[in-house]
Amino acid sequence: MSSTANAQIIPVSKPKQPYPQYLGGIAASIAASITHPLDLTKVRLQASGDTGMIQSLRKTVRTAGKKQALAQSQLVLIRSGIGVRGLFDGVSATLFRQMTYSMCRFWAYDESKKFLGAGKNAPAWKLALAGSMAGGIAGVVGNPGEILMVRMQGDFAKPPEKRLNYKNCFDGLFRMIREEGWSSLSRGVYPNVIRSILMNASQLASYDYFKSLLLQTPYFKDNIYCHFTASLFAGTVATTVCSPADVLKSRVMNASGPGSSSAMAVLRNSFRNEGPMFMFKGWIPAWTRLQPTTILIFLTLEQLKNATDWDSGGFQMVSLSSFSEITEEGVRFSSPFTGEPTMLTPEESMSIQHSIGADIIMQLDDVAHKESGRSGQQNLFAIVQGGLSHDLRDKCLEGMISRKNDVAGYAIGGLSGGEEKDVFWKIISQCTAKLPTDRPRYSMGIGFAEDLMVCMALGVDMADCVFPTRTARFGVALTFEGPLNLRISKYANAMTPIEKDCPCPTCKEGVSRAILHHLISHETAAAHAITQHNLVFQARLMGRAREAVLKGTFPEFLKSFFGMYFGGSGYPRWCVDALRTVGVDLLEGKQDAVVQDGDGANWEYSADV
Repeated sequence: MSSTANAQIIPVSKPKQPYPQYLGGIAASIAASITHPLDLTKVRLQASGDTGMIQSLRKTVRTAGKKQALAQSQLVLIRSGIGVRGLFDGVSATLFRQMTYSMCRFWAYDESKKFLGAGKNAPAWKLALAGSMAGGIAGVVGNPGEILMVRMQGDFAKPPEKRLNYKNCFDGLFRMIREEGWSSLSRGVYPNVIRSILMNASQLASYDYFKSLLLQTPYFKDNIYCHFTASLFAGTVATTVCSPADVLKSRVMNASGPGSSSAMAVLRNSFRNEGPMFMFKGWIPAWTRLQPTTILIFLTLEQLKNATDWDSGGFQMVSLSSFSEITEEGVRFSSPFTGEPTMLTPEESMSIQHSIGADIIMQLDDVAHKESGRSGQQNLFAIVQGGLSHDLRDKCLEGMISRKNDVAGYAIGGLSGGEEKDVFWKIISQCTAKLPTDRPRYSMGIGFAEDLMVCMALGVDMADCVFPTRTARFGVALTFEGPLNLRISKYANAMTPIEKDCPCPTCKEGVSRAILHHLISHETAAAHAITQHNLVFQARLMGRAREAVLKGTFPEFLKSFFGMYFGGSGYPRWCVDALRTVGVDLLEGKQDAVVQDGDGANWEYSADV
């Protein structure tokens, strides 16, 4: 880095920090607040003699609001009116439990994954082991909150003379210590820890596992649809795995009297009186409660994480987040194989970019000198951040534009992270509309053909992405008529090259789709061959687009490209809407054109591989 004393300093955004660990507790608290009535019904079913979910719900509503009157007098009922407030009995204990147990388990899970080297696409056993480790820790930390939650939720299912009548979670905690001693806080800790281990090994681990599987298919991206589907599977797995321990935990914690806290005693009595199926008593309300809770937790957590993500994920700090740690000195990466640490500091980052002679260099640190780089040879770009907030983008744009004379160009960061395409293009449009036209505009992480063309039309000059090489490793070849998934069996006998007029070495040498289909699952040579083709495709696409701009025929080129690329599957609505803002109507003169919602990714998929 330059050390010139009078060098002006250009503020840029900080590198991506790991999301705050309290987000897990906040997400779980929000979800639990919504699903509390179902959780209340589940506990009362497990701890009482109610025979069905509807019966328990009716009792809860019918008798709501009578607890205080029953405590003051021994009247059995005062009135038979409906009291919905009873559906939120014990909600303070629920929130207390989530802000202890859930906050701890999410933190412990992330730390356990780092310890085990369970990064992206980690095997199921590593994720399950990390979840088990987290569950064991959180089960102990969250035990007092768990006891309070179970007692307060199950209190009104008891006869009046046996009720505890805690006013709130803090009153309950104080009374437990005063009346039963400190040891009461560990009541039922063993079944609770077992249940916690099972829950986290199934819920957290299965969510990550299913999410990873979904993202390996072309059907899903890292967005709300993927999160919902993964959490749907995770909730069902967790309910089935945890039901026996959940029932036992509720009965032990809800017990009182000498010897009543013995898990074995409760287990023997329950087996003797009800048979082995008692372990799945309340499964339906448990699933009904846990399923929406799981969905809400992960959807909320993913959105909270997105809200804290301001950076573009450069220097692989996002894709390798499971193997990295942000410190004041820089980013410490750990080898996924040996765990050996490697520190990337801001100074080292700039030094590497200087040594390789990169034409455009990006900063890792909070600020960078305008003289960074070799004068006349290297150009430091300022990165426009602000996430998906238009207000924050405007604030960043204002600050960056005020330093126009000190920067060679501008990068648009913080996108291509799974956001909705309709949001994506509007942020791009907002930035390009305000950035100076005499400075190059670079959109970070853009690689899909349709994204490139829309961004170019909106005013982006350059882009980069691993997409053409990464997708080649999955056997997908890019063509002007859409991507070809060479893994599917319809190409088994296709003797033509990927594209007949393509000048890449793969197509020029006549390597057929059939041989690539045969080799892609067995030989890396196929991935290399497709990679060569995909890189040439990207260069041809951008070359044709640039030529059309110079000739003044770019609108016609866009219509021709999108017609060929999406003609068979339908135009993505977001592309149509985005291009209309710059005067290009893809549907002009095409009355029968099909327009599809969603991201519109034109992928070939088949179960017949």
